Amino acid sequence: PRVLDGDWDGLQTVDMGAYEYVCSAIQRAINLSADGETIVVEPGLYRGNVNFEGKRLIVRSTDPNDPAVVAQTVIEGGISGSAVRFSDGEGPGSVLAGFTIRGADRGVYCYATSPTIRNCDLCDYEGIAVELWHRSAPEIADCNICGEIVTRPAIRNVDTGKEYDFFEPAVFDANEGDT
Repeated sequence: PRVLDGDWDGLQTVDMGAYEYVCSAIQRAINLSADGETIVVEPGLYRGNVNFEGKRLIVRSTDPNDPAVVAQTVIEGGISGSAVRFSDGEGPGSVLAGFTIRGADRGVYCYATSPTIRNCDLCDYEGIAVELWHRSAPEIADCNICGEIVTRPAIRNVDTGKEYDFFEPAVFDANEGDT
């Protein structure tokens, strides 16, 4: 597995097996990883938003089952957007486990995805902690969530309440009078 050192200097060392290099965020490790890899993140503060980029990866702290490790392994998102984003077709094999997630407008954003989120703390959010769009169905287990989990359809007919996954059928039904 790739290991981020989290020594609080803003840089993380990624173990690539034959060599190591320094990167600036968990995102860099994700960008350099291939499907099926595991990224193990040492306790530390990791600034910057995280996007799984459609990859089937396990991104986890050193011990997702230890609340002390979860509290000390922090993803701090940027000012806006989501601290963690799943929006490129991620499925159950895309796993986030053992982090405290804070910062940004919301903790986790899913768009038409079904990732696995385990043993995470999302209690920094008074509003939206998890936002699910387009029939996202993540497995969320053993997480501490203090804000809202909001589910939004892709498109909803305000007159009938009918929901659509895609824009085109909604327009077709509206034009054809199918309510």
